[in-house]
Amino acid sequence: MARIRLISCAVLALFCLGVMASTAFGDEGLEFVNKEGSGHKLVKNKFSSTSGEAVLEGAGGATTKCKISTDHGVITSTTGGEVTVLFKECSSAGHSCKGGEDAAGAAKAGEIIVLLGILTTPSNKGTERLLLLTVFKTKTLEAGEFTYECSGLPIIVRGSILTTNNYKTNALSKTYKLEFTSKGAKTGEQAVTESENSKGEKIKCKGLEANITGAFEKASETVIDNVTLEEEGQFI
Repeated sequence: MARIRLISCAVLALFCLGVMASTAFGDEGLEFVNKEGSGHKLVKNKFSSTSGEAVLEGAGGATTKCKISTDHGVITSTTGGEVTVLFKECSSAGHSCKGGEDAAGAAKAGEIIVLLGILTTPSNKGTERLLLLTVFKTKTLEAGEFTYECSGLPIIVRGSILTTNNYKTNALSKTYKLEFTSKGAKTGEQAVTESENSKGEKIKCKGLEANITGAFEKASETVIDNVTLEEEGQFI
């Protein structure tokens, strides 16, 4: 659903307990780099991605579904970059949804755009990596919330989610799959809710929250996003 600011190894997960402040960039060993290794950012640093259906579901059972998404972005350093993702043909209970801001400051009907951050963190296996997405305030690098509406009903979303799939370190590739799955209908929880910090300490992710009926409740996101880079990159 999103206009995403990619902060691959910055520490921006304010909704996950135990994560450091957002000024702590470049946590050793948590970089995404080119074939030269540590400290070497991608030279051809543009990328794009597409996804199939994305579903946001609140613990109360209300869902928002978007049929497809497309995006494009740039990785500006070994610790991050930015990407704009546009989710299209979005609806809830049969009503078209729209929200967020594009470059012109507006979104078309059936499109949702939101600012997110991405953090690379050790998985709970320790030897692999997870990606953490956090909702940011529009046009900032601060954790916040975004609002979209379906048939005039405003829905507010905030929080963070972890990828379901782990990423091997020191494995060069031009393509990456970002998979986010739920524990099940109405649970309001992602399939993966825990990672580690750089010290090997367990970090419990608070997850997403959605305000659909006047109060925030747990929410989960289900989507698979296929990312293509211009050159090979690797997690280290």
